[in-house]
Amino acid sequence: MSSALSAPHFHNEEAAYTYVEAHIWPNGPVCPHCGGVERIGKMGGKSTRVGAYKCYQCRKPFTVKIGTIFESSHVALHI
Repeated sequence: MSSALSAPHFHNEEAAYTYVEAHIWPNGPVCPHCGGVERIGKMGGKSTRVGAYKCYQCRKPFTVKIGTIFESSHVALHI
């Protein structure tokens, strides 16, 4: 019998973001600033933080943490 803490989203930051995104945004990402759903892109690059998206309607970056209890937390999401 395996523990619930052995799930992949508890051991990897990217997996944790994917897990939370699937529960908060079941139909895809939604901009918390303007509510846009159509013109959103995942940000890439070496210096970009994990799970960052950009809304091309209001031109603001966001993550799944915005508007949740995790927003001001300095603790990693997988912890």
